[in-house]
Amino acid sequence: MTTKNATPIRLSDVAQVTDSINEQRTYQRLNGVPAVGVVINAQPNANIVATARGVYAEIAKLEQRYPGMKMGIVFDQRGFIEDAITALEHTAIYGAILAVVIIFFFLHSWRSTIIVAMSLPISVLGTLFAAYVCGYTLNIMTLGGLALAVGLIVDDAIVVIENIYRHMARGQNVVAAAESATGEIFSAVLASSVTVVTVFVPLVLIPGLQGLLFTPFAVMVMVAVALSFVVAVTTVPMLATVIIGNRPTLVQQRNGAPKNLPARFAARFDAVYERFARWYTGVLTKAVDTPKVVFAIAGAVLVITLIAIKLGFVQSELFPATNSRFARFNLQMPTGTAVSVTNDVAKQVEARIKKDPRVVDVGAQVGQSGPVGGTNVTNQANLSITLTPGISSTDAAKFVSQWQSALTGARTSARGRSGHTLTPEEIAAIHKRFGPPVPGLQAFGRTIDIVQNIIARGQDALTIQIYGPDVNTLYNLATNTAIPQLQQIPGLQPPQAGITNSQPELDVAVDRAKAAQLGIDTSTIANVIDTATAGTIASYMQINGTEYPITVQLPAEQRRSLQAMQNLQVPIASTPTGMVINTNASGQLASSNGSVSTNTGSAILSSVPSTGFQLATVPLNGLAALTFGNGPSQITRQDKQREIDINAGLNIPLGAAVTQATKVMNSIVLPPGYYWQFGQSVTQQNQTFSSLGIIVVLAILLIYMLLAAQFESFLHPLVIMMSVPLALAGIVLSLIVTQRSFGLTAFIGVLMLVGIVVKNAILVVEFTNQLRERGYAPREAVLHAAPLRLRPILMTTLATIGGMLPIALGLETGSQTQAPLGTVVIGGLLVSTMLSLIVVPTLYVWAAKHLEPKMGGFHRGEPLREGVAPGSLEPPLAETPATI
Repeated sequence: MTTKNATPIRLSDVAQVTDSINEQRTYQRLNGVPAVGVVINAQPNANIVATARGVYAEIAKLEQRYPGMKMGIVFDQRGFIEDAITALEHTAIYGAILAVVIIFFFLHSWRSTIIVAMSLPISVLGTLFAAYVCGYTLNIMTLGGLALAVGLIVDDAIVVIENIYRHMARGQNVVAAAESATGEIFSAVLASSVTVVTVFVPLVLIPGLQGLLFTPFAVMVMVAVALSFVVAVTTVPMLATVIIGNRPTLVQQRNGAPKNLPARFAARFDAVYERFARWYTGVLTKAVDTPKVVFAIAGAVLVITLIAIKLGFVQSELFPATNSRFARFNLQMPTGTAVSVTNDVAKQVEARIKKDPRVVDVGAQVGQSGPVGGTNVTNQANLSITLTPGISSTDAAKFVSQWQSALTGARTSARGRSGHTLTPEEIAAIHKRFGPPVPGLQAFGRTIDIVQNIIARGQDALTIQIYGPDVNTLYNLATNTAIPQLQQIPGLQPPQAGITNSQPELDVAVDRAKAAQLGIDTSTIANVIDTATAGTIASYMQINGTEYPITVQLPAEQRRSLQAMQNLQVPIASTPTGMVINTNASGQLASSNGSVSTNTGSAILSSVPSTGFQLATVPLNGLAALTFGNGPSQITRQDKQREIDINAGLNIPLGAAVTQATKVMNSIVLPPGYYWQFGQSVTQQNQTFSSLGIIVVLAILLIYMLLAAQFESFLHPLVIMMSVPLALAGIVLSLIVTQRSFGLTAFIGVLMLVGIVVKNAILVVEFTNQLRERGYAPREAVLHAAPLRLRPILMTTLATIGGMLPIALGLETGSQTQAPLGTVVIGGLLVSTMLSLIVVPTLYVWAAKHLEPKMGGFHRGEPLREGVAPGSLEPPLAETPATI
C-alpha cells in the first residue's frame, strides 16, 4: 500500500483479507430449502400463456440438466387464464345447447331446430375470422363476448323461421312462405339487430385499461350479431325451402288426433301456449282500456327500484372478487425483532403450512417488505403459497381463513363475501388441526385476485391515503385513530399502515459548525458510516472469468456497539493553521484558543507549535451526538406531499367498503393541514362508472336516432325506448337475490340489455305499424300484433336466458368475472319482457290517441300490400300453428 521509514506496509498489515460472502440480511426458501426468487414478466405485446409455456419448457430442460435443482412456481397467471378460457368455452357450449333445446320445445321439429341452430356455427366461425383479422387472441374478453353472443345469435333466425311457419300455416307453399315471411319481418329484424350492434359501439370509448379490455369484447358481440342477421335473412329461408319442404305440421295428422309421442307433445305444448296467449290477449285488452292503472303500476315499480338503489341494496365494485390457487401471507413480528428471530418464526410457519395436503409449494422471503427485491425490514416475512390444481375459489378462501386464525388466534373468518366471527368451538377445532398460534405474530393472508391484481396494478382493493406535513402525526393518525375504527367494519380484512414509524435506529446528529471547521461535510460522515457498517465495494477481482467484488468493511466487533460507533474515526480534510490534533483517552475535542471547545476530551485540538505530525482523523462522537431512537421504515410522498397509506383486503364489495370507510374517515377530526382521500382502486372505479354512465346515455341516444330514421317518426321510438327503464327493476332484483354487486361487467350487461329489450319492443311496434298501414285502428292493430309477436318474443327471450344461464351461474374457476353480466341480463330481460308486453302496447295506443294528432298523425308513406284490403287480417291465434 505504501512505505513508512523505508518499510513496505502491506494490506495484510492493516486489514484481514478473506474469501467470504456478504453478511446475510435476507433469506429466501422454497419448501424449507434455500432458494433464489426470480420474477419473469412477459413483454407488453407478448402472449402470457405462450410465454409461460416457453418458460416451463426451459425449466424442464434445466431440471434435466441439473437433477439436484428443484424449481417451484409460487405465482403464475397462465393457469388462471387457461381455467377462465376453458370455463368460457364450456359456458358457450352449454349456452348454445340450452338455447337450441328451448327452440326445440317451441318448434317441436328437429328440422326447424337444425335450421335455427345452423346460425350458431356460421356466426361463430365468422366472428373468429373477424378476431383473426383484428389481431385478437382467444382470451377472457373475446371468448366472453362469444359466450354472451350465443343467446343473441339465434334471435333473428327464430323470428324469421317462426314467421315462415305462420305463413305456411295460412296455406302458402314453403318457397312463397319463405319469401313473403322474410320480407315482412325484414325491417323489424334489421332494426333490432342494428340496435344491438349500436349499443356496443360506445363501449370502445371507455378510457384507460378498461377500454383496452372491453374493446375486443364489444367487437366480438357486434360482429356476431351482424353476421346472425345476415344468416337469418339469407341462409334460414334457403334452408327452410330445402329441409322443411311442404311437409304437414306435427299437429296436422291425417287421421284425427296425433298418435306418436312427438306429435302428442307438440299438440299438448301448443294447447298450453294457446291458453296462455288467450290469457295474455285478455290482460292486454284490459290494460289498453285502462292505461292509467298500467302507468301507475309501472311508475310504482320504477320508484321502488330507485329507492332500493338509493338505500344501498345494490353494492358497487369495479370487478367481482376472484380467488385463485395462489395465496400470500405477510408475517409481522414486533418492531425491532432481529432478522434471525423472524427467520426462525418463518421456518416454523413454513413447516406447519407445508404439511397441509392442500399445499403444493411454499416460498418464503424473510427480511423484505415486498416480493422479490423489496425494502429490507427485519421483522417481516412473506410467504407465497401454491395450492393444489383445481381447488375451488371457496376452498382457497377457506384455506387462508383457517391458517390466519391458526397462526394468530384471530376470531374473524373471511369466508364468503361478508365473513363472520368464529365461535370458540371453531377456533379450538382450527388449533387442534393446524396447531397453536405463534406468540407475537401478526399474519395477514389473502388469495391473489389475479384480475384485481392486473386492474389495480397490485394495489389492495381498499387504500386510504392521509396527507400532511409531519410523518409522525400521519403515523399516529393512521395507527391510533383510523385503523382501530376501520377494523370495526364487517367484511374488511385487518387494515395495515403502509409504513412502520417505530423502527429502531441510531440517530447521528452532526454538529455542522465543528465539522465545517475541520473541512468535513455530512456526505463524508455518511460514507464513513456506510463503509464501516454495510461495506463499500472498492473494486472487482477476476478469477477464471468470474468477477468478485472487493468489499471494505470494519470487523464486526468494531461496528456492532454504541461505543464502537462513537469511536469510529472520520478523516479530516483540513486543519486550522497552527493547530495540532491528537487524541487522549476520553476522545473529546478541545481548543486552547476557544475556536473549538469541549471539556470531556476525546480529541484535543490545541494551539501548539507544529511538530510535523498530525493525526488526520477525529472520532465520530467528536462531530456528532449519537442516540437511539425510532423512525419510519420509509417516507412516501404523492404530489410532493407526505402521505401514509392504509391498505385492506375485502370480503365485501368495494362499494360497501367505501361507504363504511367514508363514514369512519369523516368522523375523524384531522389537524389543520391534513386531509384524506381514497387510493387508486376507488378513484378508478368512480372515473370508470362516470365514463360508462355517459356511454349508456350515448348508446340510448344513438338507438333513438336510428329508430327515428327507421320508423320515420319521433314518437314511436320513444314508445319503444320506454322498455329500457322497465328493465331496471329486473337488474336490481336479480343483483339483490344473487347478492352480487354492480360492477364493470354488470354495466356491460346493462348495455346489452338495452339492445335486447328494445329489440323485443321493435317486433311489436313494427308489426303494429304494418297493420295500421292496412287500415287497422291503433287499438285493433295492437291487439292483433302483440299476440302474434308473443311467440317469437318468448322464444328469443328464453333462448337468450338459456344462453346466459351458464354465465350467470359462474360455477367454474375464472368465470366469476362474467357472472354479474349474465345475472343482470337474465333479471332485466325477465322483468322487462313481462312489463313491456303490457306497458309498451298500452303506451302505443295512448300515444296514438293523445300525442299523434298533435305531431301530424300516423303516416309511413307506404302503399298497401297488393291483394290486401284495408282492415283485412287473419285471426291471430286460431290459424297460427307453430310447428312443422
